[in-house]
Amino acid sequence: MKRPVPHIRSFLLIGLFALPALLQARPVSPFFTHDQAPLAGLYGLPALQEARLLDAGEQRYRLTAELASNFTQDSSGNESLLFDGETTRVVLDFAGHLASRLEWN
Repeated sequence: MKRPVPHIRSFLLIGLFALPALLQARPVSPFFTHDQAPLAGLYGLPALQEARLLDAGEQRYRLTAELASNFTQDSSGNESLLFDGETTRVVLDFAGHLASRLEWN
């Protein structure tokens, strides 16, 4: 007596049509990064992040670590500039909703 063979094609076809229902769209946000050039650090430029305010009661936590290798060499007349090194930056970021159109970071 032969054993019944499962219909693999049927299971694959059902799975193929069920897959989109399982996947959810995620909002696109920029990769959290910061310009770590030595001279750019003098200006205190903010890190690039998504441009949306948090909803009421919403909070955001973020822990990032960045490592950059810097090398710059330039000379002009009697002056010369040489930056050669590495920069490590660890950031613990917290943002919270305060009021309509206002949040703290």
